Amino acid sequence: MGSAYTVKIAGTNLPLTEIDALKAELDRQLKEVNRQMSHYLPDSELSRFNRRSGQPALQGVTGVRPGGTPGAGPEPPFPGRP
Repeated sequence: MGSAYTVKIAGTNLPLTEIDALKAELDRQLKEVNRQMSHYLPDSELSRFNRRSGQPALQGVTGVRPGGTPGAGPEPPFPGRP
């Protein structure tokens, strides 16, 4: 992610095995966030989203008109699209 982090566990005397398990889980969770939100990994969800610039981000959204309100009627969510 390009960011340093520190985790401190206070007020506990966990065994080393539990601390190692916590470290492994934290690393797994942060790798998942990076996989989703990285701006430099070309296959991250954020990078894929950004490549769709100018295209509808959500396919099949119904019930909201541009500039309208949710459930405002049968109009398609994007002008010119059914």
